[in-house]
Amino acid sequence: MILVSMLQQWKLLVLLAVLFAANAAVLVWYSIHEKTGISGDAPIQKEIESIHVLYGSEKKALLKDSDFQLILRTKYGIVINGTRTDGIRIPERLIQDIDGLWLSTAAAATEFQKQHPLMNCKADTVFVTPLVICSWRDIAEVLVSRGLAEKRETLYIVRDMKKLLHEGSRTWESLRVPRVSGSVVIQSAAHDKSIAGFLMLNLTALALNSNRPIDGNAFPPLMPLIQNILKQSGSHENSADTLFNRYLKQGQEVFPLIAVCENQIIEFYQAYPSYQEKIRNLVCVLIPEPTVFSEHVFLALTEKGDRLLTALEDSGIRKLAWEKFGFRSAGAYNDPNTENDPGELKAVGLPLRIKSVAALPHPAVTDKILENLNTKGF
Repeated sequence: MILVSMLQQWKLLVLLAVLFAANAAVLVWYSIHEKTGISGDAPIQKEIESIHVLYGSEKKALLKDSDFQLILRTKYGIVINGTRTDGIRIPERLIQDIDGLWLSTAAAATEFQKQHPLMNCKADTVFVTPLVICSWRDIAEVLVSRGLAEKRETLYIVRDMKKLLHEGSRTWESLRVPRVSGSVVIQSAAHDKSIAGFLMLNLTALALNSNRPIDGNAFPPLMPLIQNILKQSGSHENSADTLFNRYLKQGQEVFPLIAVCENQIIEFYQAYPSYQEKIRNLVCVLIPEPTVFSEHVFLALTEKGDRLLTALEDSGIRKLAWEKFGFRSAGAYNDPNTENDPGELKAVGLPLRIKSVAALPHPAVTDKILENLNTKGF
C-alpha cells in the first residue's frame, strides 16, 4: 500500500510539472505576441541571419533597443551587425562586405550611388526627421510679440527664418527678455560633424536666398552672410546630443535658441523620465516653415539587405521608432496628411504633421558652401 501511494504521488508530481511547463510556454508565446504583434498564423523563423549595415549615429539607440531587435529576430530572422558612420561620403574601406547603408540624408545616398554607378542597389526612405528650434515659453512669447514667430493653437511657427536670422545684429536685452544676454542667434552643433548642424547650415542658406533653390550662381553672394551668422553664434559643439543636454541643464540664460532634429527631443524625453516634467512645462519648440528633413534612406546592396529593408516597413517597427525615438514615417515627406501623434509632447509644440518642407540644395552646391567655409576657418 505504501508503494502504491508513493507511485500515485510521483505521478501527481509529474503531471503538475507537465502542466507548469505548458503554462510557461503559453506565457512566453503571449509575451512575444504582445511585443511583436505576431499573429498565431505567422511562422517564427528559427534560422537567424546576421546583416551587416553602416548607419548614421542618430539611429544608434534604435538599433540597440531590445524591442526593435526582438521584432527583427522573431518575425524576420534578422540580427543587425552595425557599424556607425557619418558624413556625406562613405570611406571605401567601410563598404567591403556590407549588406546595406542606412544613411541620414538623401544627399549621402545620392553621393554613394554617384560614386558606385555599377553597384546594383535598392533605395528607399524609411524615416524622416525635421529640423526644429528649441526654446523656452517666455522667449517664444517675446518672439511672437515681435513678429518673429506666430502662435497657432499649441504650435509656434517661424514663417520668416530670414528675418529671425538677421536678428543677430540685435541683443536679447533689446527685445526685453529677462535674464538673457547676448546676440539673438540660433545655436547649433558643428555643421561638419553633426546632421543637425548640417541641416541648420542648409536651412540658413535657403532662408537667406528667400527659400528659392540655390544654384552655382546664387551661393557666392550668400557666403558673407552665412559666415557672419556662424561667427555670431559662437563656438559649436561637435555633437547635437551634447548641445541638447547642455540646453536642458543650463537653461535659457545660456541657450535661448538651439537647432536640433526633432527626434532628439522625443528620444531624450523617453530615456530620462526625471526630465519629463521640466520639458513639458518649460521647453517650447518652434517649427520653421519651411523646414528641412533628415531623410533616413536605406540602400540595400545585397539580398540580405533587401530583407532588412522589407522588415523596416513593419508597422510595429514604425510605431516603436516614432513613439520611443522620434522618427517620423517617410510619408511625412510627400504626404502632408501623414500624422504622427506626439502624445504628451504636444504640450511643447510638436505637431501631428509637418506641413512645409524645403528640399536641400544640390549636393554639389552644398559641397561648395562647405569648401568655402573650410577655407575661411569655419
